[in-house]
Amino acid sequence: MNFIEPIMINNTLNTARYKLKLHQEKGANSELSIFEVANLMDILRAAENDESIPKTPIFFGYSLN
Repeated sequence: MNFIEPIMINNTLNTARYKLKLHQEKGANSELSIFEVANLMDILRAAENDESIPKTPIFFGYSLN
């Protein structure tokens, strides 16, 4: 299951980015609490510092040959 783990991590990061983007767009009308926003920001900051997370797309070396 080593192949699925990076996909799950990247999906978590993309979800966190999306939720933060929606929170920023809604402003004061957002339903996220300050603790939820802080948790999402912690997820993104931890991923920036983690060297084990692959930074390249999974289809980077894909070829039709």
